Amino acid sequence: MAASRYAERFPTRCKTVICGNDMTTPRQFLETVVRPNVADFHSHFAGLRHAHNAIGAVDALAAHLYVWATENAPHSRVPQVRAGFGR
Repeated sequence: MAASRYAERFPTRCKTVICGNDMTTPRQFLETVVRPNVADFHSHFAGLRHAHNAIGAVDALAAHLYVWATENAPHSRVPQVRAGFGR
């Protein structure tokens, strides 16, 4: 789905997650991206696209949680990780 069509279909998700410059918290990402994708998969469990989107969303949540946890953990216990990984 083209970005503009996605923005028309899901204006709240696009504004807060994809198009916005602010990094969302893992809880916001869970509510705005992961739960809707998993719900779509449960509604259309035979669709490969829905399955792929749900798996990708959960995988992205795991990465989001890791980066958030390393940035918000006490500095003496966890090494610092930049959000860009390869930059």
